[in-house]
Amino acid sequence: MSNHNDLNMGGLLQIDHYGPSDPPAEPGNNSHSKNRQGSMSEKSSGKSRTRKETAPPPPTVDAWIFLEVLLQKWKPIVLTGFIVATIGFLCSFFLLHRTYMATATLMRYQPTITGQFFNPPVLTPDTFAALLKSPELLQMVSTNSRPSVSTEVLNKAVFIKTEPESDIVKVGVKAFNPEVAVNLANLYASNAERFTLELQRREAGAAVENYFREQLTFMESNISNLEDQVRRTVPGAGVLVNKLNQMQGSVSNLNHQAQLPMTASSSLSMSRSFAKLQQAKDELDKLLVTLTPANPRVQAAQELVNAYEKDYALAATNSATGSAGSSLLPAIAAGTGGPLVNPEYDIILRKLQAIDASRQQLEDRKREAEAFQKNPPGNVKHYSFATLKNITPDKRWLKVSLATVFGGILGLIVAIAGVLIVEVADDRLKTAADVNRVTKLPVIATLDDLGKKGPSAQERWAFRTWTMLQGRLSPSAHQGLVCGITSSNAGEGRSTWINMLAEAASMSGFRVLTIATRSTVSESENVDGETDGKAKSANPDQKPVNGSENNAGKLQSNGHAHGSDTSTALNASALTSPGEVTQQLTGPDPQPLVHIPLPGWVWNLERRKQWQEALSHWQQIDNLVILVELPPASMSEAVLLGENLPNLLWLAESGKADAAETRSQLETLRHARCNLVGAVLNREPGTPLKSRFPRWLGCLALFLGLSVLSAHAQAEGTNTLFVAPTSVVQVHNTNETDVEVANTNVSFSLINPANRGGWQKHLTLGPGDVLSFLIYGQPETARSEVFIGPDGRIGYLEAQNILAAGLTIDELRTNIDNELSKYRRAPRTIITPVSFMSKRYYMLGKVVQRGVYTLDRPLTVLEAVARAHGLETGLSDRNTLDLADFERSFLMRGGKRFPLNFEKLFGQGDLSQNIPIEPDDYIFFPSAILQEVYVLGEVRLPGVVPYTSDMTVIGALSARGGFAEKAYKSRVMVIRGSLNHPQAFVVDTRAILDARGQDFQLQSKDIIYVTDRPFSRVEDLLELGITAFLQSMTAQWAGRNIGPLIGTPFIPDF
Repeated sequence: MSNHNDLNMGGLLQIDHYGPSDPPAEPGNNSHSKNRQGSMSEKSSGKSRTRKETAPPPPTVDAWIFLEVLLQKWKPIVLTGFIVATIGFLCSFFLLHRTYMATATLMRYQPTITGQFFNPPVLTPDTFAALLKSPELLQMVSTNSRPSVSTEVLNKAVFIKTEPESDIVKVGVKAFNPEVAVNLANLYASNAERFTLELQRREAGAAVENYFREQLTFMESNISNLEDQVRRTVPGAGVLVNKLNQMQGSVSNLNHQAQLPMTASSSLSMSRSFAKLQQAKDELDKLLVTLTPANPRVQAAQELVNAYEKDYALAATNSATGSAGSSLLPAIAAGTGGPLVNPEYDIILRKLQAIDASRQQLEDRKREAEAFQKNPPGNVKHYSFATLKNITPDKRWLKVSLATVFGGILGLIVAIAGVLIVEVADDRLKTAADVNRVTKLPVIATLDDLGKKGPSAQERWAFRTWTMLQGRLSPSAHQGLVCGITSSNAGEGRSTWINMLAEAASMSGFRVLTIATRSTVSESENVDGETDGKAKSANPDQKPVNGSENNAGKLQSNGHAHGSDTSTALNASALTSPGEVTQQLTGPDPQPLVHIPLPGWVWNLERRKQWQEALSHWQQIDNLVILVELPPASMSEAVLLGENLPNLLWLAESGKADAAETRSQLETLRHARCNLVGAVLNREPGTPLKSRFPRWLGCLALFLGLSVLSAHAQAEGTNTLFVAPTSVVQVHNTNETDVEVANTNVSFSLINPANRGGWQKHLTLGPGDVLSFLIYGQPETARSEVFIGPDGRIGYLEAQNILAAGLTIDELRTNIDNELSKYRRAPRTIITPVSFMSKRYYMLGKVVQRGVYTLDRPLTVLEAVARAHGLETGLSDRNTLDLADFERSFLMRGGKRFPLNFEKLFGQGDLSQNIPIEPDDYIFFPSAILQEVYVLGEVRLPGVVPYTSDMTVIGALSARGGFAEKAYKSRVMVIRGSLNHPQAFVVDTRAILDARGQDFQLQSKDIIYVTDRPFSRVEDLLELGITAFLQSMTAQWAGRNIGPLIGTPFIPDF
């Protein structure tokens, strides 16, 4: 007997079947319980179940649980949302008043400034909008408004909006009165215009007062200081005047001195410059014979000529000015009577001139600022006024609606959160998962609200529950059992379960003994007041079964079983005389259902011994089911009685049993070594959302699928049946679209120029193509193997970055000639293609050499496959098979699938499918390792046959061992095609075998189904009948004519 510690460890009990030879396992090494039960335990547990200790499943949090809770509590949730939405509606309705918005328009402009020095700063739109909301402007409008409006209210009521990439500025004002809004908007716009003028006036005045006057005063003091320095530096006052007069006289003689003959050195320099200039001009004239002025070489020669001309002009000028300067300097020196230059004097004079110029500039700016201050131009004007016609009322009802919706959503959220919090904090057992988690027992059965079930539904539930309970607790379907039911508190439905299970067991053919063990009369009355009502609702025809002390020793027929009122109620004396109950169950007039009420008993040691002996006596009765209603587990009598029962069920009513109290009571029962085999849940809450959602989802998927299939069926048409030649009947689609026939050359390769494709007739260049260039008559310009770049452009001589992709050779030649004509005289370019690398096609799938191939010459599909070294092949049953599936192979051209039948091309040699390859074609040969034919039905070896191109129906059937004995050879079905477009053929193999018909050619994925003969069942029955008749005749003859020792005659005369 194994020692299980699951009671202390919180293990989950599971009842499993085992054979009669396997010993039962008792909880916690229950030797004491075994001694007390004695032979009763040994007999009852000889064929009971063993318990296997398994780890309890981890508690899971299912989203469906919360959804079901919210669905059950939808009324308070909706009510809370409605109440909060109503509050939001009322608050917004009374607090949000209708407002009107009037809009006046201002237009910004850049003022025209006549001066050159003073310019006001240019404001950005955002800065200008912030300026119009300045406190000073708000105060100005608040003072001028009638009635007066505070600056705080005005700041909230006014908004400034600038238009993007526009000088329009909108000034809007909101008010409860439309006339007030219009007046305020116009007043604000007018004050904004005056405010900007005043702002410019103050800006200009501040510049005059704070900047220009201070700078001018500072400069005048500097000028005075420099004048004093000049007086101290110059010895006489007339020196400057005399010096200037002498310089003017000397300058007047320059023109005369410039005409003097050049010296020998100047003549030599000019002759050299002239020779260089002449040589450069000759070279320029030579280049202009073949090149244009835009050519870089011509431009370089022109720049050289210009440089030599400048050198020549400079040499001539130096010769003239040199002689004039040589005579001027002595004259100035002689006139001044002193040194030619006074450095100190020149420095002071230059400073004086610079400061005087700056002072003059400041004077000009000051005058402009003063003029700007007197007449500011402004930078904004009132563009349009606000009127009552263009006033806009606010969307008050929209705000009220939003507030109402927000209140409703907030109420729903608060209600949902409250419901979930209450549900999480609730410690009561409500669902089967809660019972399993708290009790750590398997939930055997559940019962929902009986008030929603009819009598037939209650009977079906009781029968299913009894069958499930018997399958777990009884070793066989025809052996009785002993089971007790207890709960945490009174009134959880123990009597209901006992009565309904007793009815179901009685209907199953068992003798049923129900025992109600209640501790006190008050508790019994409490239970009767609730559970008997449930029992009545479960079975309206059944009368009360509980007896009383006044009917002691009397039998009362008040139940029903098998449709007749034959149950019997006994009193508590049945424990002292269990034979009386045995007589009622097994006597001459047996009762299928007997009830023993035991109210108000004090279960002392003596009565517990009587209880144990009575149970042991009753268990000797065959096909007896004993159902014991124990007191609540909160009473000690439940523990004292439960330890004597081989099976004990824990019953919990949804929403009534407390989790902590349940754990404590179960732990007490486990310590008492009670055999808790499972738990049941009464009044289980329904889960309509979880149970209906898959059906809704399935219906939706079914509806969508039917919609798609119906649309597809309408597009495809209907299938019709017609009789094909020979012995084949074909089911096919009559609305098939004719495949467009390609215009091919019906040959292996392209040999006729008339069959060239459009891309060949208009052959364009692309990246990767190689060309050679040469200008006619100029061999030095030859360039060979010039590649077109990845960007599709090419360069040759001066013609660089010329687009070549997408152009023909003639078009490219024209573009290059046009570009070269800018630099050369009448160029004629010769372009020779070296190789074409830009045109490609792609070969993938089951070809020997997959990859990207260059389309450098005209190719057909066969040549392309041959270029890829053919298709891959393999061996199967000593046969060479193509690994490419021609039926699923395809050619993609221009982003669409081209109608090309590879099976006809490679399998039947139809060269009409051998079309030319075009650039960017994509040919794919999928794998054909699954090319098979399926043979099913009445054949000797149903299975798969590898497909070959010459396979027929007879060959496939022969490969699978031929027909079976019951095969219907005249109607063999061949199914071909996909699920959307199946084709069915009926083949008469008997006609084929008799040489009256042709064999049927198969295709890959065909299904061959051989049905049995229509009257094969009749033939079997006839064969069985004839065999039975012969056997019976033989047995009858042998019985009459053959003795124990086979006497004579051996063969009788019939």
